[in-house]
Amino acid sequence: MLRRGIMPPKEICRPESSRIAMQGIQPKGVDAENNSIYPVGRTIKGIFPFYLTATRLGGRYRYKPLTPEELTERDLEAAITDVRLNADRIYSETYAEFNYAGDTNRNLQPQWVTDARELMQLQQQMVIQDLEEKVEQAPTVASDEFMYQDKSEAQKELEVAQGILEDIPLPLHSKELQYRIWNPLPYRRYQGIDDPDQEESDDSGEEKVSNVG
Repeated sequence: MLRRGIMPPKEICRPESSRIAMQGIQPKGVDAENNSIYPVGRTIKGIFPFYLTATRLGGRYRYKPLTPEELTERDLEAAITDVRLNADRIYSETYAEFNYAGDTNRNLQPQWVTDARELMQLQQQMVIQDLEEKVEQAPTVASDEFMYQDKSEAQKELEVAQGILEDIPLPLHSKELQYRIWNPLPYRRYQGIDDPDQEESDDSGEEKVSNVG
């Protein structure tokens, strides 16, 4: 990559190092046929192996995997562009998903995500209610199979709608996550504070006697 004048992704090499490394690498550049020391396909396979089997970083698999021999410099440019745009985004969004599921303090979570999930669930519940009425009213045999549904088909549509509701991610709220927080002892005991119900005693184990009065 350095010989081809391309800085590696920051996830592979620190930019301040690769910038200087590009100046010292030998031989520099490419030959008259735009070839480097190694075939470009070998570079892609070694650094960006995802490109051979996926349409993009984190994307769907190709119907037919590519071979290193058919890759060109344009493929290398496409792979590095994809990585520069999406490598940190993939990790960031993965981290965000874990945060949403793990934070019991919901003040750090984007409210619009929770709002969107609540809205989807509400809308889907309305769809289910309408379909339940449709099932009740549907005839056992439809008079026109192209225009009307019979009861079995309406029931199938209801089951699909119920499955979609289960697929919608749950909106999480602090009050609903309190079950995750428990301790076998009063919290003050973990802070090093003695239980006030316990009788005070001196080092010898004898009960302390007040000298007041």
